[in-house]
Amino acid sequence: MNAPVPDAPGGSPLAGLGCLVLAHENAPQIRLLLDRLTRGGARCWVHLDRRAEETRAALHLAGLPAGAELLPRQRSFAAEWGGFAMVEATLALMRAALAPPAEGAAGAARAPRALCLLSGTHLPIRPAAEIADLLLDGREHADLRFACAEPPERESLRRFWYPTLRGREQDSRLLRLVNRNAWRLGRRDLARGLRGMTPMVGSQWWCLTAGTARRMLEFLDANPWYARFFRLAHIPDESFFQTLLGAFVARGAVRLGPPSSYQVMEGYGPRILGVRDLPPAFASGLPFARKFDSRIEPEAVSLALAASGDPAAGAAGPGDDRTVVAGRRRRRGRSDGRMGGIVTPAAAPGKAAPLPDGLAPVGAPPAPRAGEILALIVARNEALRLPSALAHARRLGVDRAILIDNGSRDGTRAVAEAERGWVHLIDAPGSYAGSNFGVDWTNAVLDRWARGHWVLVLDADEVLVFPGSERDGSLRALCAHLDAIGSEALRAVLLDCFPAGPLHEMAFRPGDDLVAAAPFFEPPRLREEPCEHFPYVQQYGGLRERVFFPEADPRRPARFLHRRLYNLAWRLRPLRGAAWFRALAPRCSPNLTKVPLVRWREGARLIASTHMLAPMAMAAGQPTGVLLHFKFLQDFHARALDAVARGAHFDDSREYRRYLAALAADPQFRLHGPRSVGYSGPDQLLRLGLMRDSEAWRTARADAECDGGAPHVPARHALGAEGLAKEGT
Repeated sequence: MNAPVPDAPGGSPLAGLGCLVLAHENAPQIRLLLDRLTRGGARCWVHLDRRAEETRAALHLAGLPAGAELLPRQRSFAAEWGGFAMVEATLALMRAALAPPAEGAAGAARAPRALCLLSGTHLPIRPAAEIADLLLDGREHADLRFACAEPPERESLRRFWYPTLRGREQDSRLLRLVNRNAWRLGRRDLARGLRGMTPMVGSQWWCLTAGTARRMLEFLDANPWYARFFRLAHIPDESFFQTLLGAFVARGAVRLGPPSSYQVMEGYGPRILGVRDLPPAFASGLPFARKFDSRIEPEAVSLALAASGDPAAGAAGPGDDRTVVAGRRRRRGRSDGRMGGIVTPAAAPGKAAPLPDGLAPVGAPPAPRAGEILALIVARNEALRLPSALAHARRLGVDRAILIDNGSRDGTRAVAEAERGWVHLIDAPGSYAGSNFGVDWTNAVLDRWARGHWVLVLDADEVLVFPGSERDGSLRALCAHLDAIGSEALRAVLLDCFPAGPLHEMAFRPGDDLVAAAPFFEPPRLREEPCEHFPYVQQYGGLRERVFFPEADPRRPARFLHRRLYNLAWRLRPLRGAAWFRALAPRCSPNLTKVPLVRWREGARLIASTHMLAPMAMAAGQPTGVLLHFKFLQDFHARALDAVARGAHFDDSREYRRYLAALAADPQFRLHGPRSVGYSGPDQLLRLGLMRDSEAWRTARADAECDGGAPHVPARHALGAEGLAKEGT
């Protein structure tokens, strides 16, 4: 096997990168991609669909740039997108890239340090030097998710691996119908077929270190059962490599980084990127994007080329490329990197964009130093809970807090003023509902001041606990551990806490300890449902569902019938747009899944508070947490009245209307009952299965205690095929 060698000097920043390209048509654009990559110093191996004879002939006629190699037809496959042939084509490219050079060949000096899987519709959207910094950092760049989190078929949660009949579905309506319904005939549990490995899914496009790619090939050679299992899998190109990589991550053998490619999904596939899609692509911080098509969106291709560092936008490509891709831009005379009002990253001004919706710092704006951990809270009239919430965040190890205040009229601002220097106040005079319930404010503030920092995003009535959080300053060790395993986020479940007596009899005062004042909770029976956004799974159940939303419990026969009838009626187009019909939709209880701790970066976004976010890296088997939720204090009735009167919460404050109905029915309303349990600490929540620990995090905690707080970074060790098969992970 090839040993890693130093990169080529200055003019070849991508000398350590091997690009594996799966292509099937549009030879000029494929040639353009190869030219751009090889000019940066990368080596390229191209798999062309066996049936794409015209494209192969066109590439032979135009000639490939030095450093690019086309696999011969006898080593290529008729690759159906989403079929196992895509896996076979990818494996052929990996073996070609990692093959020992022929004796005496000069190629030994260019052994790749990393392999990046691309399609013929990819283009770089960053200069070569930035791509090298992003991808040649010793991490595996992939989108990994638990298989049960985002099934390609919504109905087949957890068991979407099923036998499929081979053939071109687009040519046979019968074949398409049979394959779409085959899961009903014999669903297979993934975990059983994988011999204990955790099934993972994710985007097909990844960038792996050469060492990890070699270990994968060694494992596959030693364990032929693995390929046999996935040969009959549904969409194996999005699970075959991901499941194997997840096993390496879980063992601490590799570190996971952000994905390598940006794309915009439309239905079950990516759409062709146009000019309007480029700003979010550039903002994502990712090195590549797809799906480009120079025949349909030539302006988008020109802008992508400009963003990757060539002001001539493709002038160095073959003649056809110069005409098709760059011609329109030259005729219009736009040489400043702008098109249709869009600015490429190279042309973007250095001045920060103004904060939206009238947001403005009160006093000195935040100026966090490198390495500081931040907390952010959006609040309105939270003087009762805020002092305790801030005290807990400070005890965990938060270095600086940001409070976005939406027109508080109690003592909320006074609390912030009392902590001036540690708490930075941001005035938010706009509408909470109009800001997507505070999400737009949070994104803007974090983009301005939190990039590169770990951020704890909380409500004023939430307290984060996690394995080891009883130790002061433990959040810093946790963030260091998440960095070490390549994770950018911590998932948590919301756990409602309450007092022993009626709510109105509480005498909680600002500064009192929330945990001591409301020390009871009800161990929830949680269920998971898929979600289209990160973290791709949402949890429901618990106290509030039992008390306030009993009809949302799927175990009730009426719930099953309601959903079936509503879904049948939904097929009738005239009903879909009727407000009265939408009001009959089966109700959901509050979503209990949150991602309160994130490493904020370019492209990070909250979508629905911290319930749903833009994709973030999260390591398989990493620890999780619990958010203790202190909604139920003596002001519960007054806050519910205010929420309903203002209609400022989701779905016209429907949740709060339920609370008011329960309070009106029982003036002595209390939540404490036979199922209630007193909170005793994080270990109790671990025993109840409400959060998860990991061996690596336990080791990091122990080391931090021994050396006075320095985090433990797990050693990266090789995981051979034999060891992986024995461990079954």
